[in-house]
Amino acid sequence: MTKKPKHSKPVPDKKKRKFPPELIKKRRKENHCLNCGEDFDEGVNYCPHCGQENNHNRVSFGTLILDFLNNYFSFDSKFSLSLLPFFFEPGYLTKKFIEGKRASFVNPIRLYLVISLIFFFVFSMVSSDLIQDSIKDIDQGVEELPDSTKVNLDKILLGDLSGLEADSTYKFAPDTNDSTDRIITYSVTKPDADNDFLSEENFAVYMRLREDYEVSVDNLLDSLNTDSLTSFQYNLTKKLIRLDRAENQVVISQLLKNLPLMMIFILPIFAFLLMLFYLRRNQYYITHLIHALHLHSFAYVVYGFSFVAAMYWLPTGAGGWAIFISLILVSTHSYMSFLKVYGQGWFKTLVKFNVIGLLYSFLLIFALLVEMFFAVATY
Repeated sequence: MTKKPKHSKPVPDKKKRKFPPELIKKRRKENHCLNCGEDFDEGVNYCPHCGQENNHNRVSFGTLILDFLNNYFSFDSKFSLSLLPFFFEPGYLTKKFIEGKRASFVNPIRLYLVISLIFFFVFSMVSSDLIQDSIKDIDQGVEELPDSTKVNLDKILLGDLSGLEADSTYKFAPDTNDSTDRIITYSVTKPDADNDFLSEENFAVYMRLREDYEVSVDNLLDSLNTDSLTSFQYNLTKKLIRLDRAENQVVISQLLKNLPLMMIFILPIFAFLLMLFYLRRNQYYITHLIHALHLHSFAYVVYGFSFVAAMYWLPTGAGGWAIFISLILVSTHSYMSFLKVYGQGWFKTLVKFNVIGLLYSFLLIFALLVEMFFAVATY
């Protein structure tokens, strides 16, 4: 009795395998290689002679932007399916990703990276313009001061405090309370005897030399009494002086350059915080990390739009309302996302949401202080 041969499953031909349209890269092909000049059929993807991709880049700026969106968002299908839930169904994308429906929506890591790139560019631009406007307002305010007040102000900036009385200093801060007034009076009438570096004489020398760029930072420090400083304090002071003498744009760039990296470090910590508060939900850490990515991506979009609106579109005085409304939108969206993803009652979720928000605020403040310290230390 002969055994019937087992029918093996047909092996699919890889050459005939079809890929979804969104996974196929769009090329603008030529009939010759732009690198070596080799002639070939226009359907060839790579040059058979040198291996360069058959794709020219002689396109408009708008086309490049569309290609960027297509490559990073899978614009043809994934982006369109993700757009409405991202804005109007909090927690939906996180739930679908957890359920395994990952091919239908934009990858959360890719979504975060692209949105954060745009957000921090906008944030840097708005911050720079805001600080420049503030400096102009201060300069204009100083110009409008009475001559007698300008004289007293010059004395303060030059370190000549001995001739000033408490009431003349009070004119600069008429709205201060009694305790603040006493502090101002003490700072004017009594120099710091415990630290020679913080003396009036050092301050006067520094104010005279800070804008004299023919004097190097090392020479400026040599002209000050730095004997009381430790090696660490001396080096930190040197970097602070360099930063103080730099142009405003350089200072802003230095302080903001590490913010994207800082947020990348904060995200896993925030996800761990979520996991601690929802241990009984028996969810993997990756669930909380994906949720954190979606929450931050939405916050970046809303805050970025509100920053631009407050700075460039809205009338003076309305910018604060724009920021306040964006804070309400982000908080409401995040709370509803918590309800959707973790499935607990509204009151329990509200309590956890507020506690997590408070802890996250402390984490942000601490991270910002560390970031600013490293920004100064590495300048």
